[in-house]
Amino acid sequence: MSVHTLVMLDDLETKPLLAAIRSAIGLRFREERERLKVSQEEMGSKLGVKRLAIGRYEGGQTAPAADQLAVMHGLGADVCYVVLGERRLDMQAVLQGLAAEMKVVDEACRTLSSELDGVSRLQLAFERFESRMRRSVDAVDQEPGSSSE
Repeated sequence: MSVHTLVMLDDLETKPLLAAIRSAIGLRFREERERLKVSQEEMGSKLGVKRLAIGRYEGGQTAPAADQLAVMHGLGADVCYVVLGERRLDMQAVLQGLAAEMKVVDEACRTLSSELDGVSRLQLAFERFESRMRRSVDAVDQEPGSSSE
């Protein structure tokens, strides 16, 4: 068997995999575009392509280039999710959410004249934050058109 034949066989096995990857990227690209509340026309303008190209990305016919993904990131898109299907953890948002819950717990302690030590207050704030995050994820999972992988 020649090297040329081996390359062609390998190509036959790779093409369906790449098509599936492009399709998955396209679906997540659309999810992020819609989450940002940006039309295909607007996204195309920001990425320097026509609306038709955005439709091709979302349909899995082609994939966005790295520089276009960088622009999307600058718009607030979770590019890690678009490419890999895994949401990135935004530590700043986590810390802000936890700080907000600490304020609620501290205010409740003052209102109820309750004395909780720092560790107990932090644990209660974390539990409240975790519960809020779970409700948020559950709400997203139940939205029409949402896909769980």
